[in-house]
Amino acid sequence: MADIPATCIDDEAMTRRVVRSALSALRQPLLSADLAPRPAAYLLFAEQAADGPTDFDRLVGPYSLGERPLYAGAADDMRGRRARYAGPQSLGGARGLPTDRLWVAPVYARTRAGAVLAEAICMEVFACPWNAPDLAGAGSRQQGRLRRGQRVQPWGRIWPRPWDGMPGPASRAASLLAMAAHAVEPAGPGPWWPPLPPLGRAPQGRRKAATSGRRLSRRPRRMVAPTDRCQPQGPDQGCTRDA
Repeated sequence: MADIPATCIDDEAMTRRVVRSALSALRQPLLSADLAPRPAAYLLFAEQAADGPTDFDRLVGPYSLGERPLYAGAADDMRGRRARYAGPQSLGGARGLPTDRLWVAPVYARTRAGAVLAEAICMEVFACPWNAPDLAGAGSRQQGRLRRGQRVQPWGRIWPRPWDGMPGPASRAASLLAMAAHAVEPAGPGPWWPPLPPLGRAPQGRRKAATSGRRLSRRPRRMVAPTDRCQPQGPDQGCTRDA
């Protein structure tokens, strides 16, 4: 294979750095995450249901265990993005979506351009189903809201938000089949992260402490990459070096 020209961008090195940063990012419950007002790419995960599988678990399949990300996005301000997601006009108002079971892992960047680059890499490497064209529409804002005759996007046909209205049975069925297809055969290598046990259940291999009837607190969980370990990506710590 010919050597990479000096003027060519080494995208393989960028990919390795972003993937390592994503694997070592701190995962936190989306609705209560302590996030910095800085640019970042981010991944959304789902934790396990505490009382057994629900309709959501059966629909998203292995993605309900938290081992694979459901969605990759990018934001200018991660703190603002979390607040918008939690609002009633976004994921917080999506019917049938257990928003309290969604977790977020931010990969901070120095610039908006770096965050968008990291988002694109995560979308390609982790093959997040909610980024697929047949399930588009999981973003925090309404797409095409100024266009006349804008159709409900595929994601909104499954978990409609206030702006989505009530999708027709045929269009909803098509989106349900698309989600089922992604769940049956998840794309890309994996799983990448350890499972997210539900609130109140101790992680596997650890004894649950006595809580006198109280539930365990939600503690952020981090997965450190096996090589070239990065510093924790907390609200005020470190950026991806490629951004």
